[in-house]
Amino acid sequence: LFFTCFTPTLHRGHQLLILYPFPHILVALFLFELLLRQRALLRFSARTMERVLVGLIAVLGFAMTKPIFQYHSLLMQTGGRGVWSDAIYEIVAEADAHPERTLVCMDWGFNANLLSLTKQRVRTIRNYETTRRTPQELALLFNAEHGFLLHAAEYTYVLGAREDFFAAVEYAQAQVDTVRIFRQREGQPVAYLVSVSQP
Repeated sequence: LFFTCFTPTLHRGHQLLILYPFPHILVALFLFELLLRQRALLRFSARTMERVLVGLIAVLGFAMTKPIFQYHSLLMQTGGRGVWSDAIYEIVAEADAHPERTLVCMDWGFNANLLSLTKQRVRTIRNYETTRRTPQELALLFNAEHGFLLHAAEYTYVLGAREDFFAAVEYAQAQVDTVRIFRQREGQPVAYLVSVSQP
């Protein structure tokens, strides 16, 4: 939990939102104000109101942290699934073994993990979202220096990037060769490293 919350450079900072007490404070203040207005009717003492508010904050805190611990526990047991699979460690090992290769990440979930786990040793090109290339531009990367990382079809996150890749292959009349298949713990393929060459 501590690692997840305090590594914003690896996770873009959005995990820090779980630490923000603002929702708890707002709910507590709302109930406090509500109880103050109803105090005459309900005859609540200050100590009772304090206990209610502390109990509410404790319940909210528990409700917020419980799923996080469950997530980490399930991740340890199963190794994750799809984009969140621990197959990323095999991908990192493959990337480390071939430093001469630039990996073109054709889906979300590859680039940030590779860069953080290899401490920027691996060269990557991110090809989705704002860096998405046209099939014609992508075809210019079809050479021995580049490997292309794609998730298995059922785990693909950014469908457009995958479609662009195969459109580029068709445009260049190229041949796709599977370099390596990365599997989840139960053996199901989750990602592919492929190379593209002229037929």
